[in-house]
Amino acid sequence: MILIADSGSTKVDWAYLTSDGSVERFKTTGINPAHLGGERITEILSGEVLPMAPKVDDIYFFGAGIVGEEMKLLLQRCFSAVWQEAKAELYSDVMASGLSLFGKGRGIACIMGTGSNSCLYDDGKILAKVNAGGFILGDEGSGAWIGKHLLMDYVKGIMPADLLREFEAEYELSYPKVVSKVYKEERPAAYLASLNMFAASRMENPYIETLIKRGFNEFIDRNIVMYEGFTAEKVGFIGSVALHYEKWLSGYHPQGTARWFNRVLQEMKVTESASKYSDLEKMSVEEILEGINREDTSVPTAVHKCIPQIEELVESMVERMKRGGRVFYIGAGTSGRLGVVDASEIPPTYGAPFDLFIGLIAGGDSAIRKAVEGAEDEKDGAWRDLAPYHPEEKDTLIGIAASGSTPYVVGGIEMAREHGLLTACICCNPDSAVAAAAQIPIVAVVGPEFVTGSTRMKAGTAQKLILNMISTATMIRLGHVHGNKMIDMQLSNAKLVDRGTKMIMDESG
Repeated sequence: MILIADSGSTKVDWAYLTSDGSVERFKTTGINPAHLGGERITEILSGEVLPMAPKVDDIYFFGAGIVGEEMKLLLQRCFSAVWQEAKAELYSDVMASGLSLFGKGRGIACIMGTGSNSCLYDDGKILAKVNAGGFILGDEGSGAWIGKHLLMDYVKGIMPADLLREFEAEYELSYPKVVSKVYKEERPAAYLASLNMFAASRMENPYIETLIKRGFNEFIDRNIVMYEGFTAEKVGFIGSVALHYEKWLSGYHPQGTARWFNRVLQEMKVTESASKYSDLEKMSVEEILEGINREDTSVPTAVHKCIPQIEELVESMVERMKRGGRVFYIGAGTSGRLGVVDASEIPPTYGAPFDLFIGLIAGGDSAIRKAVEGAEDEKDGAWRDLAPYHPEEKDTLIGIAASGSTPYVVGGIEMAREHGLLTACICCNPDSAVAAAAQIPIVAVVGPEFVTGSTRMKAGTAQKLILNMISTATMIRLGHVHGNKMIDMQLSNAKLVDRGTKMIMDESG
């Protein structure tokens, strides 16, 4: 006889395969060894499971909280105490999610139930995993996360007054009761998750909608984009919270959570997602600066993940430029200005011709200082701006767009590709239109901005770093650097004359 378990913190779904081939299914209290001691687990097994499965030869247990050998040994002892001869094989809950979502295939398997978790799965193997952290350190967007944030806002009086009254009445809440439930009683995560139903029944409320979106954005930022090359992976979801919010998040998509989450991921602009910080106007200057700096530290990591694509672009660019090819940057707003700046710095820095790197911005040069309304929405605008330069197949066009959806950039890349130019892009949203159009997409996902949607911040910093890498590596490969010095720079001011003099002194002795 075989006993199979899919266990979470709130409940366990069991399947009991008997000798006559029949299958009996039942549910019990959740078993999470990270939250429960051996005595309580044994009590659940003997009191709730044993009556339903008296004879067991093999146990396959897939569960939350199986972290390290200590947890496995604890469960092994509990199973042996109830079924002395049974052999137990223990697996994490994410292995169960991978098997159920992808089987012999590959993808990012995600759980969103009482807790949340994810793994990169491939044919029965977990290739990579992000630590879940539990309801205190992680579980972003889970039932426990939603319940915890509802309680946090209730305790502090932040929840809208009408909802607060309903919440208090529905769960017979008081501050002392909340403290006792969370800090004194057993299974606090399950209690927090039970409060999620309050949100699930009020999804149209603006406060609830904002809260849930924040939870899902945090899950994406901290559990999906962490996997290298995640944009190329399929993403699947299981769990009670995924089920409850599927209809709302998918736009009534009927095909199941694995498909709706792919759709949500494709449509969601990470660059537009809500900031992790609130009440910025109430912060001190020091708190503002600390917060901005804290967010900025994540940018180099996101850029580092793009090095393979940047390398491919540089190698291809250099080969074309040795045949007389040029590089065009196109963009709008901050992205366009960054391209213009990088292109304009090449001639004085490396003594290169002014038409080797050319930066074009939607709305023309006047848009460098003052925004030109509607210019970025003209899909044929970039190719029209490129026409006077008579672009050729040996040229390269790099579209820069934080959102990845700017029509000026998308249209320019599409037309350039049709005419045989090498095309690339620099953007900060996964699965974007500009990335789909470019031959070499460079996607640096830096997450939400400190000020929601202000992509001149982390997204702009990432774009600047990538542009530095592209143009610097290219000019080095084209022979404009000797040792570590810019040997072809223009001596256009006293500082550069001094630098040039020192170069000659160092080289000649």
